[in-house]
Amino acid sequence: MRHRFEIALRAVGIGTLLLALILSWRSSSARPAMPSGPMSAQALGDSTGTVAARELASRIALAAHDSLWPSVVQSLTRIPDAAVREVLAAPVAAGMPFTWTDSTGAVGLVVAATSALDPQGGTVVRAAGAPKRPLVVRDDGGLLDSVPEALDGLTVRGARLSGRTLALQGTSRAVAAVPNHAPLKRVLLVAAPGWEAKFSAAALEERGWHVDGRLLIARRASVTIGTPSLLDTARYGAVVVLDSGLIALDVLQRFVIHGGGVIVANDALLGTALRPLLPAVARETQAGVPGALLTASPRLGLDAWTLAANAGAVVLLDDARGVTHRPTVLAQRRGAGRVVVSAYRDTWRWRMEGSEDGLDAHRAFWSGLVSAVTLAPRSDATTLPSGRVLTAYPGDAAPFADLVARLGAPKAVGAGDARSRPLPTTPNLWLLYVIAASALLGEWALRRVRGAP
Repeated sequence: MRHRFEIALRAVGIGTLLLALILSWRSSSARPAMPSGPMSAQALGDSTGTVAARELASRIALAAHDSLWPSVVQSLTRIPDAAVREVLAAPVAAGMPFTWTDSTGAVGLVVAATSALDPQGGTVVRAAGAPKRPLVVRDDGGLLDSVPEALDGLTVRGARLSGRTLALQGTSRAVAAVPNHAPLKRVLLVAAPGWEAKFSAAALEERGWHVDGRLLIARRASVTIGTPSLLDTARYGAVVVLDSGLIALDVLQRFVIHGGGVIVANDALLGTALRPLLPAVARETQAGVPGALLTASPRLGLDAWTLAANAGAVVLLDDARGVTHRPTVLAQRRGAGRVVVSAYRDTWRWRMEGSEDGLDAHRAFWSGLVSAVTLAPRSDATTLPSGRVLTAYPGDAAPFADLVARLGAPKAVGAGDARSRPLPTTPNLWLLYVIAASALLGEWALRRVRGAP
């Protein structure tokens, strides 16, 4: 019995010693894994990037004694600020294997602010982000708008911004500078005398546009609006043609190719002289719905041409009647400029016979047409957010795209990726050595008690 106990102690001692040696060898030869936990909120939100740099350096230092280059695994719970993105890009620039996992919930977050081409000023802000998460747009002055789900993004028109423009989704944000407003060029009206010419010019002037025109009464008699001159992009941003036969096709083509905007409406769609320039062809006239001028859809009360769109034309307005769609305003690019056709005839009736807001709606309609095509000098941003320097990367206006451009696409680290798992936990080696030594000493003591060598 004593002999069997000695054999058992010897087996335990030798087995435990071998186990301790194997685990010790595995621990010394295993490649140190970089921690894959999320970067701290303090590091992600640090505008200087100092905290992120220290945190990243400490992770890399854990594998510094390894002969192989360390593999960096970084989990991000929000899109970091610009300085932090630059810090995270440093290992990539140095050639380190870099993997990052996306837990931000703000895929595709982007914001843009452009100056509204309208005499009343304002800015158009467009934002987009992850489609099934709330999206908020604000500036330094406060909230502008929000949606519970950013399925189609968010657009805020006419806002007068203060400071920066921000799109917020969760704890992530995109930032765009507020643009300067460029001076707008004059509008040339080409029309015959009549109610449509009179009130179209009035609508534009009341909105703030500077309108020039010469309305021919007879061969040598005309009524002038403003100070009309030759159609040229140096003076005019757009030309409105309401009647056919009053301006040559080659003049309009030259103007639009050099960046000007052309609006053709009313009876200017009758003839064929301007047809090569237009994005649609007028077929027949469709009468307006009686009484519709006093409803919530007043445009249905206007007589309008039925338009057949050309290939490449873009529908800007579509007045649906039940299930029937009727495109009424179409646009198409020609050279550096744009051409718009409006199917409506006698829009002055909207102003004179419509509801109480018909006057403002008529102004907004004509101003919108001109805004859609007018040539305006490019407006530069006042200052870049945080005084940052322009780079080839998307920057703060599209921070998720900027992150992907710097670090590569995010990777969903699964259970099969060894870098996402910690090394197997091992018992303390000193305990195994104590057990082995105790077992072997016990076996030796029993042998000495019975007098065995």
